[in-house]
Parts: sequence; C-alpha cells; structure tokens
Amino acid sequence: MSELKEYDVVVNGWPTTVKLTEADAAERGLTDENTVEHRGAVDAAETERRAAEQAETDRLAAEQAEADRLAAEEAATNQAAADETAAAPAEATAKGRTPANKSRTAANKGA
Repeated sequence: MSELKEYDVVVNGWPTTVKLTEADAAERGLTDENTVEHRGAVDAAETERRAAEQAETDRLAAEQAEADRLAAEEAATNQAAADETAAAPAEATAKGRTPANKSRTAANKGA
C-alpha cells in the first residue's frame, strides 16, 4: 500500500487538509510543495527569518538608545558646568549689595 501524505488544499472555497497517495495527488495537480510537511518547513523558515530581522532591529534600537543616553548625559554635564561658571560672578557681585527692596533710604530710616 502506498504511503499517504497530508496536503493543504482548498475544497469548495474552504481550506482543508487531505491525505492522498502520490498518484492521487498528481491527478489533482498537487506536488510536494502542497504537503503539510513542506508548508510547515516554509513557515518555520519564515518565522526564523522574521525573528532574526526583529533581533537586528532591537539591537539597532538599543545601540541608538545608548547613544542618545550618552549624548544627554554629556549635555547635562556641559550645562551644569556652564551654569556653575555663570553663577560664580553673579554670586560675587550679589554678596556685596543689599537687594533693592531691602535698602534703607532716607525716607524709611526713621520708621
């Protein structure tokens, strides 16, 4: 008795799986590419390809995120240094003066 193989086919518009001998499959125009086994291998290869593609995309995104983090860290360090440099002269001049709203003038000395 011939070995039966499972084939993915469409019968009356409905996808289905049938078991046929190679002779019966040939009569219906089916080849090894129509077998469930072959389709499963093709699907597995496609899944593997997509997983590899996704892994590469994730790796590139992680590299970009790390580069962005380092750039932001450097910008924050540069900004902190600039703020510190700008604040030093302002503090030196502010220490020697009394704020304008706290100045004692002749008008409010007697109060």
